[in-house]
Amino acid sequence: MELRHLRYFVAVAEALSFRRAAERLRVAHPALSNQIRDLEDELAVRLLDRNTSRVRLTDAGRVLLEEARAVLRRTSVLAQVVREAGAGRSGRLAVGNVGPISATFMPAVLLAYRERFPQVEVMLHEMDLPDQIAGLDDGTLQLGFTMRPAAEIPPRLDHVLVLRTPVCALVGRRHRLAALPRITPADAQAEVILCVGTGPRFPGHAERVIAAFEANGLPAPKIRRVNSSAALFTLIAGHQGIAFMPALPGLPPSSEIVVRPVKQVRPEVRFEMHAVWRRGDGSALVRNFIEVLKRTIRVRPQLRDGAANPAG
Repeated sequence: MELRHLRYFVAVAEALSFRRAAERLRVAHPALSNQIRDLEDELAVRLLDRNTSRVRLTDAGRVLLEEARAVLRRTSVLAQVVREAGAGRSGRLAVGNVGPISATFMPAVLLAYRERFPQVEVMLHEMDLPDQIAGLDDGTLQLGFTMRPAAEIPPRLDHVLVLRTPVCALVGRRHRLAALPRITPADAQAEVILCVGTGPRFPGHAERVIAAFEANGLPAPKIRRVNSSAALFTLIAGHQGIAFMPALPGLPPSSEIVVRPVKQVRPEVRFEMHAVWRRGDGSALVRNFIEVLKRTIRVRPQLRDGAANPAG
């Protein structure tokens, strides 16, 4: 049974005339009769009583008419929904989220996106940056973020810069460095520097920190890598080390942590974050979101070049 069989049957059942139904459908009368006969053969039931002067629905025909109308209505809706999804105007979009970092730009982007595409449901997946590229690879995410420098983003991904921010220092409230109004890399030379990411999962954070020290003529500090932002903040609050992080609104995340600006020599090392997605991804959902993201950041560049309040 095909949809055309149902359309043909509904046309005949509503017109109670093969001739009028054939004219409405713009098909030949014999072809229409054959289609109805095929439908009856497949269902093994007579749907229409007809003779040379009239056509009437059988009991089975009345039931099929009601059900066929419902199927055709649903088919029409389904076709519209699929077309909307194909154009990126409906559906679900899975986007990576990183708490305090995403908070600097994501609310404005989501608001602008909803105004243009209100039927799209954006699913935010809270996920540390090390895992977001893996999330793109395994299909968990359609759009993610990374703090790798542009030159180090895998070629299988497209990307756009969404955030550029100075470096700040996070230290425990009773740590010796908390007494300083501003911290230099030299001040932190003897400290354990905490960085998010273990092994090759997330080279960006540790490498940016090392670059800041080297830019100031200092050897690389002692780096301790942790596997999540939550672990990093807990260790800082417990005076197990300090961290150099992007200067973002929402820091510090705990009353036991203070934020201090970092004074560097030129050239100043800054953190960058890029939105990333699979190269060649034909998804209109992703394409539309990236378009809104670019426009929002272009119109409101403070979202891209923001900085946190360094007061702790």
